[in-house]
Amino acid sequence: VQIWNATNGQLLYTYTGHSQGVYAVAWSPDGTRIASAGYDETVQVWSVYSEQS
Repeated sequence: VQIWNATNGQLLYTYTGHSQGVYAVAWSPDGTRIASAGYDETVQVWSVYSEQS
């Protein structure tokens, strides 16, 4: 999962952990976490501050 700056197109973060492609991503309401669902049948929840799931 990659997070990009929409204003300047700069790559901000790359979160790794899925062994196959990702088909869904959602932000937590408070903006501190990202959840991703992958074709490897896993869900990863990432802290936007630590880059760890």
